[in-house]
Amino acid sequence: MDVGCDALDETMDAIREKSVEATIAKPPFFLGKAILETAYNYLEGEEVEKVVILDNQLVTKDNVDDIVTKEE
Repeated sequence: MDVGCDALDETMDAIREKSVEATIAKPPFFLGKAILETAYNYLEGEEVEKVVILDNQLVTKDNVDDIVTKEE
């Protein structure tokens, strides 16, 4: 069983092509966005969470086209 991590574009395509069975969706785009927003808020003097936890989801052929991995 081939399984990817982070729902990278290449892995999502491989799931569609059936060469990878699954990945965990915690896309790097949203991790970077959360880091930058937290850093900005901290520098602006706002109180920030000590730990930021992002949602993740199992991606398979059944839901690969429904998963959002980045914003335009």
